[in-house]
Amino acid sequence: MDRKELDSFFYEIQKISERYEEEMKSSGEGFNVFQILGLSYNEVRTHTAFLADLLNPDGSHGMGDTFLELFLAELEQKNDPLRLKKFYQKGKMSVDKEKYIGSIDRDCTEGGSVDLLIKNKNNQAIIVENKINAGDQLNQIFRYFNFGKTFDKFEVYYLTLDGKDASNFSTGSILKNGDYKKISYCDDILSWLSKCEKASEGHRYVPATIGQYIQLIKFLTGQTKYKTMQKEIQDIIKRDVKSFILAEKISKEYNKILYEIIPSSSRQKLFDTWYEVFAIEEQDKKLSIFTYGEYEFFISISEEEKWHTQIWPLKDSVFGKNAASDDKINFVRNSLIQLTGFDIYKNGNYSMWFYSNNRFDKLSIEEKLELLTEDGLAKWASNIVSDTVSILSFLVKNILQQPSDILKEIKWNDKNQKLNEILILNHNQQSHNIE
Repeated sequence: MDRKELDSFFYEIQKISERYEEEMKSSGEGFNVFQILGLSYNEVRTHTAFLADLLNPDGSHGMGDTFLELFLAELEQKNDPLRLKKFYQKGKMSVDKEKYIGSIDRDCTEGGSVDLLIKNKNNQAIIVENKINAGDQLNQIFRYFNFGKTFDKFEVYYLTLDGKDASNFSTGSILKNGDYKKISYCDDILSWLSKCEKASEGHRYVPATIGQYIQLIKFLTGQTKYKTMQKEIQDIIKRDVKSFILAEKISKEYNKILYEIIPSSSRQKLFDTWYEVFAIEEQDKKLSIFTYGEYEFFISISEEEKWHTQIWPLKDSVFGKNAASDDKINFVRNSLIQLTGFDIYKNGNYSMWFYSNNRFDKLSIEEKLELLTEDGLAKWASNIVSDTVSILSFLVKNILQQPSDILKEIKWNDKNQKLNEILILNHNQQSHNIE
């Protein structure tokens, strides 16, 4: 492909991109409050919270049972045993979000938090596990299925963007497709939301808010104008061998930058900053916070499943499920559970994961390009480590407010300067508040 053909190739793609960007602006399709606030992929704070409020007869929408009844009618099409007419009881339904069902036991067969729990007065329930981007947890659907057995009748639904099967990791390789139902945002939820939007037409704000959420779901499931734009660009790439080869070369170099060069340099810079801020020895990726009885608690930065900060206990130098079911140390998790501003993942091994808003999947193209510069890289690493300092400060503040019988058993790591600074600051603040 000569220079003229190369210029023509890029020119065509650029014109397509500009045309669709202009269409998005003129139609307002690109304006979405959920995306603007960076909430597009947040399962708990965005999707579970929004769905729960719509389903709740006492929700802020003021529509009573209407949206719940429409949702159950949508589910009835899945041929579930809980028929709408038998399960739905007007004025007698309840909806819970993030319903805690107990500590995860040693075998990971019970416990956890159910995303959505719909109940009637006849001890019947619908359990919904909501998945946007997060991976399955160990025996998650299996645990919720076992929880369902506490009801006279129940159904478990696995909600994903495209209606995929739950993994064997989640079902324990025990449950079959018939033991739980699959529903999707792209079909079932969009269909239900459209009916909710129409049913609320007499209200001033409700249909507009639902419409914004519908647009978000269409974006997440590839049903916006961007999908059509992608098709046109793909047609250019597939037009001839030269175009295909060029696109392949560009793709390879782009992926190398995005998945090799940036992550490698970012990883090194992040850990260098971690060592520097917390003044710990290089290659030590964890910091001891305190000991309590048989447990020693640590904070660390992890690159597993995107960048995140985690707080976790060790018992006799063993990390794992022995901590997950120990009620004696629940005060640590309870001290962290109300922390806002982060995506929180409650690991069954009693690790609390706090996903930084600066992680790769949250960054724009411009922000990713900044990671190719030394200044941009330093700023990014500093922001994530600052997140870690904030998380640790929040934990310390809440631990210091625990009852005296707990505090007297806690032995803080007084060898770490940064931790001592945080402890002194919070001690002083508490003393000032008492005065």
